[in-house]
Amino acid sequence: MKLYNSNEYRATKEWPYAISAGSVVYRVVDRRPEVLLLKRKVGHSHNPQNIAIYNVPKGHCERNETIEQTAMRETKEETGCTVTLETYLGATLRSYIHPVYNVLIDKTTHYFAGLLQSDGDSMDKEHDSKLWVSANEAIDLLQMTSVKRGEAEIIQRLLRFLELTNAT
Repeated sequence: MKLYNSNEYRATKEWPYAISAGSVVYRVVDRRPEVLLLKRKVGHSHNPQNIAIYNVPKGHCERNETIEQTAMRETKEETGCTVTLETYLGATLRSYIHPVYNVLIDKTTHYFAGLLQSDGDSMDKEHDSKLWVSANEAIDLLQMTSVKRGEAEIIQRLLRFLELTNAT
């Protein structure tokens, strides 16, 4: 029996475990870190909520792909940005009821600090826009989002990494 319906570690009705990876894309401007967030506006097909949803770029791991490769690929696909992964920021585990399968899904998402190398104009169709904000504003926007993915904590880990490495 094939447990996954695609080449990705995406949960199915038969096997409710998913793995994804992404990066907190950042740059330092005037010795202050700025973070790139993706936005889905109200009414977007992936956003039935009454408020805008913010998140960092991430996506499902493909078979035979490392989590680092996934993070870089998904960052490029979703934002058009090229990054250098600097450190691992940890993972989140989110359990939720799948809207189609109506089964409990356990999704692990791995995050990396991604120092911006180039910012392209392209971005995917999943998101409506991308915006650069201060790290503290990013934390506020992520905490305001209705679907809690633990990404505000991941931004706090980025700030700790930058403090320890004297990057800001």
